[in-house]
Amino acid sequence: MYLRSERKVRIGGAQWPLPSLVLAIAAVAVAIGVTVMIAMKGSGYAALGGSLLLGLLAWLSARYRNPLEKRTLRAGATLYLGPFAAMMIGAAIALAMPAASETANQQQTAEPTKESAAQKKEAAEQERKKQERRAEHRKQVATEARVMSGGSYREAVEFRAGSYLGDFVQQGGFTVMVMGLFLVGAWFVHSGVIQHPQQHLGLFRKLAWIGLPLGTALAIAASFIAVSHVPGQNDKQWQLAVGLQSLGNLPMSLGYIAAIVLLLQKRAWAKLLSWLAPAGRMALTNYLSQSVIASLFFYGYGLGHWGVGRARQVLFVLAVFGLQLLLSRWWLSKFRYGPMEWLWRWATYARRPAMRIAQERASGAAAAL
Repeated sequence: MYLRSERKVRIGGAQWPLPSLVLAIAAVAVAIGVTVMIAMKGSGYAALGGSLLLGLLAWLSARYRNPLEKRTLRAGATLYLGPFAAMMIGAAIALAMPAASETANQQQTAEPTKESAAQKKEAAEQERKKQERRAEHRKQVATEARVMSGGSYREAVEFRAGSYLGDFVQQGGFTVMVMGLFLVGAWFVHSGVIQHPQQHLGLFRKLAWIGLPLGTALAIAASFIAVSHVPGQNDKQWQLAVGLQSLGNLPMSLGYIAAIVLLLQKRAWAKLLSWLAPAGRMALTNYLSQSVIASLFFYGYGLGHWGVGRARQVLFVLAVFGLQLLLSRWWLSKFRYGPMEWLWRWATYARRPAMRIAQERASGAAAAL
């Protein structure tokens, strides 16, 4: 609706864009539901982040509707940043509210009160659930290490499928994030920023000088909060850390892209970075081959190097990508497309494209005659 709809609804003498009105109604509905849940169960503070975010989105979608050509960029950035912002706000509220309520209780009475039997029972039940989650997490980690380091291909697939279905909500959020990135990328293409970078060097300088420091700062802040997740122990801290780091990923990625574009404007750097071009032209083939190579290297049905340290992982990545650079350069000296890119074009246009460079030249000459 935000990308295409121009419908407006008149309320109290003011006209609201329809998408903004829908978001505002959703924000109010979520706020009412969360308030009821807090009143009945005393929990659910984290969900307030969703209500606040929906209200903010309603205002932003009404305030920044024009120009029309920027809606794709704004919608994409919102789809990516929105879920992580809600995650971060919700975690911050959840961390702050219990502390605030404890302080209020201490101020209301100067004498300590004895916990009722019901309160003790509830606390014991919560502790039992935490211990169960920790035990389940340890069991899952041990199972993953066993299957991935020494299991068969079938066992690895079954484990991954079970993990995927168990994290269905998280995977849904990942899908929304990917859609947002696609929209951001679409704007960069349709606006001409990528096709004519020399005309948009000012934008790339802003992305480099703002995106990289901002993304780095958010990542560092997240690392101080939590670097690993232990269910039942640091759930809120981990949620806040993931939200912060994920918020920083987009500006950092755009900053990296901008830095490369700016370096390409210098002849020496352009010559050096030109070695990356063949790998980029075969991006789909290289991406899929990385998955195959890594699975055969790390998993038990291959060489079984599961659990190797981070430093060795970096060496593995450099070795694989370096090999792909050489192979991509060799392949494209003989063929027009990478193997998967060739199949993709065939499926897209329902017509088999010429694969060999010599074959394509021969087809072009025949067409000219």
